[in-house]
This record gives sequence, C-alpha cells and structure tokens, in this order.
Amino acid sequence: MQWIDGSFTEDVESRGAVPGDVDVVTFLDRPQAVSSNADWVKFVNANQNGLLNRAANKAAYHCDTMFVDMNVSPHLIVGQAAYWSGLFSHQRGTFRWKGMLSVPLGAEDNTARAKLAAGGIQ
Repeated sequence: MQWIDGSFTEDVESRGAVPGDVDVVTFLDRPQAVSSNADWVKFVNANQNGLLNRAANKAAYHCDTMFVDMNVSPHLIVGQAAYWSGLFSHQRGTFRWKGMLSVPLGAEDNTARAKLAAGGIQ
C-alpha cells in the first residue's frame, strides 16, 4: 500500500502556489530473500542508487519517497504510520484537515517486477 499526498491535495493553485512534488509513503514488505535484519540493511544499502534513494527520486521524479518496513514489530509500524499520517493529514499553514490517497499495490504486478529486476532489485 502507498499513501500519496502533497500540496495538490489541498488546491494550492487557487492560492497562487504550484505543487513542487508528490509525497509517497510506501508500506513495504521485505523480499523473502532479505528477511533477516542484517540482510535488510545490506539490501537497503545496495539500493541507495535507485529505488530507496530519496534524494534521487525527488530529483528525477519530483516524488518525496518514504518507506515503512512492514517486517518490524507492530508497535514500530504503528508509530511510523502515526507519524506520517500526522505529518500529511493537515495543511501546513492552517492546520486544516486535508486528504491523502491510499493506493493498494498489486502483489501480482509482473511488469513492475520485470522493471525492478532489470534494475538489479529482486
């Protein structure tokens, strides 16, 4: 699942602003081959030039990407979800409630898997 947010969800254009990026929080299940914490750290470090590189994603795609590891203790997942929800559920200047999109990710998306594999990500 992904939460998608940004100033586009609050119609900033009507106030003369232009949305600068899209905020994406991905709730990420670890690949089976990297289930241990040591393997996960290696995986994250190995993918810092691609999928998991927040600065590169922002520069290339105008997406500010964050990840929630779904393979940690439930209290850590709840804490991270609460943090991102609190950060993105209100307008920055007025603190008024605003929307966020919740998008399910298909587990059988072969096209996405092929693209990830082409980039060296399993």
